[in-house]
Amino acid sequence: MVAMVCAARAFVWSLTVLSILSVGLGHDSCCAKAAMVGESEVTMVPDMNARKPEDWDDEEDGPWERPLIPKPPDAVVTIFFRDLLNTLEDASPWLLLGLLLSGVVKAVTPTSFAQQMRGSGGLPLAKGAFLGLMSPLCSCSALPMALGLVTAGASPGAAVAFVVSAQAAGVDSLLFTVGILGLRCAIARTLAAGLLGMAAGFVTPSGANGLNRSSKRMADPDACPSTSGSWLQCVGRGLQEALTDDFDEIAPSLMLGFSIASLLAALLPAGGLAQIALLGGLWGRASAIAVALPLQFCEHASVPLAVALQKAGATGGLSFAVLASLPAINSASIALVAQLAGLRAALQVLLMIWLCGISLSYIADFANAEVVQVGHSHDGLPQWFVYISKPLMGVIASLSVWRLSSFGTATRATGFLGIVFTL
Repeated sequence: MVAMVCAARAFVWSLTVLSILSVGLGHDSCCAKAAMVGESEVTMVPDMNARKPEDWDDEEDGPWERPLIPKPPDAVVTIFFRDLLNTLEDASPWLLLGLLLSGVVKAVTPTSFAQQMRGSGGLPLAKGAFLGLMSPLCSCSALPMALGLVTAGASPGAAVAFVVSAQAAGVDSLLFTVGILGLRCAIARTLAAGLLGMAAGFVTPSGANGLNRSSKRMADPDACPSTSGSWLQCVGRGLQEALTDDFDEIAPSLMLGFSIASLLAALLPAGGLAQIALLGGLWGRASAIAVALPLQFCEHASVPLAVALQKAGATGGLSFAVLASLPAINSASIALVAQLAGLRAALQVLLMIWLCGISLSYIADFANAEVVQVGHSHDGLPQWFVYISKPLMGVIASLSVWRLSSFGTATRATGFLGIVFTL
């Protein structure tokens, strides 16, 4: 049984390694994909089944060419693997950044700081949500940071509040939203992200903790030396732990989430989300938000998506609800919440954000909100970091497969398969 579990783990991560190492393949950025959700682009291709008429004379009629027809849709399997490859390539720089920041935070942050976010009261949740809003982290970077907070002593509820608010908005996306949609919309989005984070943390059980190794780390007195002379050693130890143990812990959840998001993207036709949004009424709002939530869109990608939905005819309130709630949760973060606090807590968080998204759509419509495209500016990570992060993440993933397969560590793989079968 252990051998079968390890073989399954190795297969999953072999796919991940091959995908991340495919640096040379072209792909659309997350923002470019988001802009096309509300549109349907038709590509014309030659009809390979057409045959040259027998009475065709090239001298009189000219060279015969095959007639053009709309390109048939790609197979679901082809779309799935292409979207999964693109998602992994887009996510690898942010995931590496999150792992590095998580290691540094463990080294320089006193344990008492994270322990202040312990408990089920409103103050720990507010601290977690505020920390998420102040963090310039994209979707995948927030997940390793949340794991670091839990292992340092924060409650799962505070960690979930951090993840949701960090994914929904941040200091970097605030400036981006100002440039695209204006200051008023950016402020409203930031406030909505904080409220979503606190609401998600509120429904997360405070005593739940799916990480069996957390208490062991917290009890280790040598986890981070307090002497200034060993500060570099402390940082090095934190980075090593983040790139090995932390990555092994969240990798199955990320891969599961990315796979679910890619499968939904393959099954959802072009312009399908806009068509659902145009149904109108409570059913249209609820369906559009429910379909969009598991998809993998970062806080930047939701901006052109909201603009595209409003251009397609959706109300300003629904467009704002998608802008605020869509990046707050996705399949990867749902799987991680299930790992941190259990499957029931993950479903409660998903339901809470869905209900909050519907409420936000009506509130924004009542306030006559509109999402208007006024410009475009997007500053991402440095190109050199993007280039080196993809092969580095491939190496990190390869080492993860080697560690868990060679030494027979099947605990996390068993948990991963359990989440798959449960879902």
